[in-house]
Amino acid sequence: DWSVAFGRAPMPFDGILLGSRVMVALEAGTSLAAKELIVAAPGLSDSEWQNSYDGPSGGVVTITSNYGELNHVLATKAVLFFNDLRYTILNQPRENHAALLLARKNEIVTRLNSDYFKPWFGRKADGRVADLEDMTYAEVISRLIELMYVKHQQRWIHKSYCRLVFDFVGRSERRLGTDLLELSIILELQNVDPTGLVQSFVERYPAAESQLLHSEDIQFFISICKRRGQKPVPFIPVLDIDFSVLLSKDSLWQSEDLDSVVDHDPQRIAIQQGPVAARYSTVVNEPVKDILDGVYHGHIAALLSRDYNGDAASVPVVEYVGAQPQAMAALPATVDMQVTDSALTYQLPAESDQLPELSEWLSILAGPTNSWLRALLTTPAIVEGTGYVHNYVQRVLRPRPGQVVTVSMDGCQPRLLEVVDVEGVLRARVERNSDGVIELIIYHPVASGTISLCYLFVYQPQQPLTPICLLTEGHSTRVRKLCMDAWLDNADVPAAATTVLNVNCRLDSDGFAITEEHVRAFCQNVGNRSKHYAVEVDGELFAPMDFFMVSALPNMLLALSAPVVTDDWLKVLHLYNKYQIVDGATMLKVGDKVRSELVIANLVNTPIGRKVTLFINLSCCGRKVATIESTFMYRDHFLDIDKTFERALDRRFTIQLATAVDVTVLEAKEWFVYCEDASIRVSPGSVIEFHLDSYYRFKSESVYSNVSTNGRVFVKSASGQLVHIGDVCYAYGISAKDPVIEYLRRHETTTDSRVFDHGGHMLTSLDEPQRPYTRVPKSNWEYGRVSSDGNPMHVNLYIADHAGLPGPITHGLWTNASTRALVECYAADDEPERIRMYQSNFVGMVLPKDQLQTELFH
Repeated sequence: DWSVAFGRAPMPFDGILLGSRVMVALEAGTSLAAKELIVAAPGLSDSEWQNSYDGPSGGVVTITSNYGELNHVLATKAVLFFNDLRYTILNQPRENHAALLLARKNEIVTRLNSDYFKPWFGRKADGRVADLEDMTYAEVISRLIELMYVKHQQRWIHKSYCRLVFDFVGRSERRLGTDLLELSIILELQNVDPTGLVQSFVERYPAAESQLLHSEDIQFFISICKRRGQKPVPFIPVLDIDFSVLLSKDSLWQSEDLDSVVDHDPQRIAIQQGPVAARYSTVVNEPVKDILDGVYHGHIAALLSRDYNGDAASVPVVEYVGAQPQAMAALPATVDMQVTDSALTYQLPAESDQLPELSEWLSILAGPTNSWLRALLTTPAIVEGTGYVHNYVQRVLRPRPGQVVTVSMDGCQPRLLEVVDVEGVLRARVERNSDGVIELIIYHPVASGTISLCYLFVYQPQQPLTPICLLTEGHSTRVRKLCMDAWLDNADVPAAATTVLNVNCRLDSDGFAITEEHVRAFCQNVGNRSKHYAVEVDGELFAPMDFFMVSALPNMLLALSAPVVTDDWLKVLHLYNKYQIVDGATMLKVGDKVRSELVIANLVNTPIGRKVTLFINLSCCGRKVATIESTFMYRDHFLDIDKTFERALDRRFTIQLATAVDVTVLEAKEWFVYCEDASIRVSPGSVIEFHLDSYYRFKSESVYSNVSTNGRVFVKSASGQLVHIGDVCYAYGISAKDPVIEYLRRHETTTDSRVFDHGGHMLTSLDEPQRPYTRVPKSNWEYGRVSSDGNPMHVNLYIADHAGLPGPITHGLWTNASTRALVECYAADDEPERIRMYQSNFVGMVLPKDQLQTELFH
């Protein structure tokens, strides 16, 4: 309510910024003499602080900075001098400044030299005040070093000052020297102590002690004093139109480096200090803990005095400070409640339109008093790590038809909340354990029994806006365990025994055996009615291309849930999938045993999260039969840039070099090497194929820290066969591009990709009754079983609600397989062996019982 006194609405705050009050702290970098000056200032009370606007008051005065902002500073000699000039000269039009300054030149120069941290630069060797035109080259160099180099600490005030002296010495040598080779004297600036430079300069150029500055060199000196990109100079070289900038710019750091100030006098500098802060700053080098404790206890004492007459015993005790619970809404007539001495049991109606509103339902469960349960159910946000997320517990506990929810009580306080679904199965449980930790357990049924996911929260009533905080330690491990237990519950589908310890790990499966029962169950679920998967031909029953994915999925899930890839599988989205059958391979069939070999192809950041791509080689009977490329996105999760990488595997480029010059250019590339036994060499007109693997690590979003591209080079012989003639071997450090790939893209042979006019030819019927519609199954459980993808987000309503989904979303691979079956039917005329590659992008969510319409264009 602090703002009410100013005629404003109440303005709550949850933090304060302590600036000038801690300048006297033991831990502060303020110079000791500046701290003593702050403590000596009496300061002002809270009701008097505006007096400093009218002039010095309590040792503090308010000035206007060169940015036009008001600054509270101690009323030092420097500040009073600055204020005098501000009100008499600097408030006049800028074009008049030079004339006004010159009229008071002697006074201003005297005050600069006695009161200000930026003295007048001009001074003769005997100490007399001078202008630049009256100084010799040796005097200027000596004065620069005196004002820019802290001799007793052997350091430059700023490294840019060394450069300024370097530039002027070089200019002076060109003016005084007769041999340009003698410019090496400027290298002496690199010495620890440059004060000996003047003597060396005079010994080499005796005229430097007597020759006055040339007019051109005076202008050069003034220009380098004003140049951009360097720290403003610590002196005033001239009284001109830029005087106000030279005077006030870069004027607040000196209180932390008094050694760099002339005479080390704190009265020469501006020391920021609020008038009220100065009043309470009474101890030099007071530990910051004591300062903060004083603010803390002083605030409490002020509140006690104002609201409770100083009596701490009269302060009420509450569960937590926050919005008090409103009067409990009347229980809807559709909700049945049973009350016992130790529990409240609520029976929700079977019809969705009779369920209570979410906020009303949560308020009923939370009860009439503030408690840990009310905080968990009503707080809008949960603290996770260093951020906030929407309170997903509210979604998990939303009302559902037929639910029975029991709140067990311990006296007046809730102890346990349990949710049982319409089938009588326990789905969720919320309890505060003996350690005070809140446990939210979501149960998930699998073939072998029931597994669970446990969220642990800390109840922090002292944080009224966000009293619920997720215990992140071990959380990702618990999520990963749930997913792995759910995925691998089907013991018939083997996964790699290898644990994914790093992103370069390869996962090899022992082999996936295709059975007739599995093929029929899969085809029935995805609606693939092709006779090739239902009727044996010559004693063989074929399996659809989708079984490449089924065989590889366990290893993919193992990689996707690895700690090196993600820390929250529940945030994953499937973006892209591609199967490709290698040349010469035939369709899969019942009895085949498919072995998969997986590598993580890339792991990169995108604007919405981290993206991971998996590349899988599939083999059968020792021969490679297909490859899979699959990309996933982890929403809102990002990696440190130095942990991101990208592999581009089995990249194929075809080029044709037209001239002998083009051939010579290729052969001159350091990354291209002929085989020692190559019988064919590149010639004009040759068709050359490159089969490459590339690996990139990132330094930034657009720069690589490491690039490598390796592979083999082939030439097509007259018979059309590929003959291995050479290799590519390239590796480099920091670079913006891969020169191998850039070269090949410039010379790559393109194929005609024209399509039919008007968007192509539609293969499916335009007649409404004959259009291919697909009805998504009402449950995802069966596809999860036949595909070995038991991801809980697809089958568990409570986990889907936690993830913020509209419901358990249908597997993208179900949509993929269902649509591919239509492609086989319409595009391949029910000849599945004609489909050699199939790729899909997942662009939207599909829910159970949705109706999908497919349109195919050629």
